[in-house]
Amino acid sequence: MWVLNMRKLQPSSAVLLSLLLAACLRAQPTPTLLLVNGKIWTVNPGLPEVEAVAITNDRIVAVGSSEEISSWKRPGIPVIDLEGR
Repeated sequence: MWVLNMRKLQPSSAVLLSLLLAACLRAQPTPTLLLVNGKIWTVNPGLPEVEAVAITNDRIVAVGSSEEISSWKRPGIPVIDLEGR
């Protein structure tokens, strides 16, 4: 097991490492649109159909059940109910 002792690093190295770790552990991207309660076909044979997607700008960032994707809901993010379509 590899252990890093932050006390033995130079101050600038410790700051750089902390920033790098923070960037790697960032929270999920904020979606710009949520589509829920739909029939969405994926290209994934292991998950051929989902109910909902979270979209950030022009990229799908998450797929799953309507309940899972609704957890991404924040004020100001439009949510479109596909009503089973």
